[in-house]
Amino acid sequence: MAHEVESIVFVGQDITHEKQLEEEVRSQAETLKKQEKMLRDAEKELVSKLRDTRAELMGQFRETERIKNINEKTLEDMPDAVITTSSDNRIVFFTNPLNCSGRWNEKMCSSRISVFSFRKS
Repeated sequence: MAHEVESIVFVGQDITHEKQLEEEVRSQAETLKKQEKMLRDAEKELVSKLRDTRAELMGQFRETERIKNINEKTLEDMPDAVITTSSDNRIVFFTNPLNCSGRWNEKMCSSRISVFSFRKS
């Protein structure tokens, strides 16, 4: 009986929970990387849309300004005085009748200017 095993001692530790936590951390890290990439892509797309919208707005502004200038030039070439007012009765645009230059006198310009103010009752 010299070589017989009398007892077996098992020394060990269950690391199943630690391995599960490691796998969960790896999974969360991958998810975080995917979300960061999606966020960067969305940011690039928003910057691109903002740039496009800004360019479109500037184009619309230039077109509006061009049309405004055409309208003003048309009104300036009219032989009568033209006064344009805003909704709060402020003069926005005023033309010189008959495009007279210099001092105003009735001999130079035969038109008379009448200003009407329309107020809500």
